[in-house]
Amino acid sequence: RLNLRYQQPWQTTDTTQEYFYDKSVTRLMGGVSARWETLDWLTLSGGLEGFWDQSWLNSSRFIGAQTLFGESHRVTYGNAALWLQGEAVTPYLNITAGGRLEYHSAIGANFAPRIALTKQWDWFHAKLLYGGAFRSPGIENLNLAPVGGLKAEHTHVVEAEAGASISDLAFLSVNGFYTLITLPIIYGVSGDGSESYVNGGAIATAGVEALARVRGSRGHVNLSYSLALPVAAKNVDTWLTPGRGLSVPPLGMPAHKLTLSGKVIIHRHFSAGGSAVFMSGRYGFLTASDALDGTGVVGRLSNSLLLSAWLGADHVGLEGLSFQL
Repeated sequence: RLNLRYQQPWQTTDTTQEYFYDKSVTRLMGGVSARWETLDWLTLSGGLEGFWDQSWLNSSRFIGAQTLFGESHRVTYGNAALWLQGEAVTPYLNITAGGRLEYHSAIGANFAPRIALTKQWDWFHAKLLYGGAFRSPGIENLNLAPVGGLKAEHTHVVEAEAGASISDLAFLSVNGFYTLITLPIIYGVSGDGSESYVNGGAIATAGVEALARVRGSRGHVNLSYSLALPVAAKNVDTWLTPGRGLSVPPLGMPAHKLTLSGKVIIHRHFSAGGSAVFMSGRYGFLTASDALDGTGVVGRLSNSLLLSAWLGADHVGLEGLSFQL
């Protein structure tokens, strides 16, 4: 696999605008992967990937948001990665384990492991999962970082799930999770309006999710509920509600979410459906400051309900041709 991508992100070429910005970026990316089914019960896979990023100024007018890359008009970064995964099917458990090791020319090496233990009985299943991931800073993240640069943002997720099916008619599952983000890449604006990206400390949330699904020959109905609450936070003040800390979820996040969706087949060619999404009240910025410096009025948004409905037509004059309104 080999591809080349060219972009002009956030481009604003009007020099009278406060956010004048004119830069280009290219990414050349390639990779190779292989799969080896060594035994009836074991499958191994792996691969190598790499990309080369380059960005440059299209304009040397340093107004608005237009800045140099340090002291240069051009910057280049390289990245190489190795990933491996094994899948084993045993009489007791199905085991999937692997990891990704990556080296970035600006931030060094990072590793993300993952493992999944699953078991399916006749009508019941159980899962225990751990997944690690990381997000390397982008070109402008690095460009606006303080002296010493940035490190990759890491995420760790632990999940446990149990579920049961009743013939082909209904399915129920319950999932508990714990998510930890360390060294999150946080955007900020100083009093003089200058932008920056820094690594924060850590933030963790925990919660449960439940799903019920009923289906039949004439359609299906899905009902899901999720609860997510913060359990730890350090040096991530811009994500938290001032004065409330961990007593409420991070800004913009509801603690409770309830979703109902479904579909009814009216005729062989026609169907209808819709969804209703309820989100509990959450805190967020109600208004921005006049200086647009990242501050503003924080308040509580009331409970919200989002409704949608649709009508659809399938296989209209041609097999596979569908319309939806």
